[in-house]
Amino acid sequence: MHVKFCCPSCQHSNGVTISEKTEKLGCTACSWTRPLPADEQQRTHPQACLVCGCKDLWRRKNLSQTVGVAVVVLAAILSSIAWARYEIFWSFGILMFAAAVDMLLYLFMPDVLVCYRCAAHYLKFDPAGETPHFNLEMAEKHRQEKIRLKK
Repeated sequence: MHVKFCCPSCQHSNGVTISEKTEKLGCTACSWTRPLPADEQQRTHPQACLVCGCKDLWRRKNLSQTVGVAVVVLAAILSSIAWARYEIFWSFGILMFAAAVDMLLYLFMPDVLVCYRCAAHYLKFDPAGETPHFNLEMAEKHRQEKIRLKK
């Protein structure tokens, strides 16, 4: 499993590949460290965040939002050009092709786990457990908690 996270101490971006030999997470820019749990199941499919300890994780596809929006915008522009030239079949064909590309990306892109509290990303994890998708209420709860703790 690979973990991408920002250091809680200095906000430096880090990436760590966790194996059986890895004993702790650490920042490459400062001296922050956190020991990893001894449980092997927790190392292959985390039930709680390894960086902050939060038990609230959510699952999403490992695709940049920029790529998704670019596919939609490009399809809309090309379809509009075809529509303006009275090429109705090309216009709908472009939209159908974009929908097919979007569906294929959704089917073949791997999942990534994200922590609500610290936004740590867990890639190449064992999908044995059922982690829910994004929940706006849970995200708002953690956002409000972060604001309260800053005061």
